[in-house]
Amino acid sequence: MDSYYDLVEQTDDVTPEYKTETGEWFLDMYPAQRAVDLYHWLYLGEFGYGGEAPPSALDQLTEDIRIARFNPPKYSGVWEPLGLAGRLLKINLVAYSDAGCPLPRLIQLSERVKELRPNSLRFKGDWNFMKTIVVPGMELTLDQIHQFENLIPLHMTPYMGFTEEFERVYGQAFRIVPRKSFFQYFPEFQDDSFSRH
Repeated sequence: MDSYYDLVEQTDDVTPEYKTETGEWFLDMYPAQRAVDLYHWLYLGEFGYGGEAPPSALDQLTEDIRIARFNPPKYSGVWEPLGLAGRLLKINLVAYSDAGCPLPRLIQLSERVKELRPNSLRFKGDWNFMKTIVVPGMELTLDQIHQFENLIPLHMTPYMGFTEEFERVYGQAFRIVPRKSFFQYFPEFQDDSFSRH
């Protein structure tokens, strides 16, 4: 049975075209990545924090924003897609704060992620879908992805964090929020579709 938040967060616009555009965007935006980074991006988009949720205290959030200013994310938008499921967004703390958005609202939205039920079959399907987007000439290769698959028990969908290099290059200060709830509170950002650079 679906939880209340699963029903609220259901979306009908996750088409193969959406998945292709989102996957290509991620590979273009974050070229210096390893297979584990791709896996973790997909994982966060389906499972949320995976037991690694940041503290929900306002003091911690403001401290994370302060630290993020020293290593800002590459993408300067308030939000960016997270995984291919279309359920969750990655909120960039510096851009969110600079836009004048209320910090308590971000904490509230971030806590709602725990209420969503992940779907491991959808995650595995999204993982396989991403393999169709990786093409010769990219830094990340299918060979690297297959080697990574052989190193982990993929059938158990284990939690694996971003690599230190990925976090150093692209920043790590973000929060995860349900997509539909975020746009209900902040409709002004709904038209700010992520763009390729």
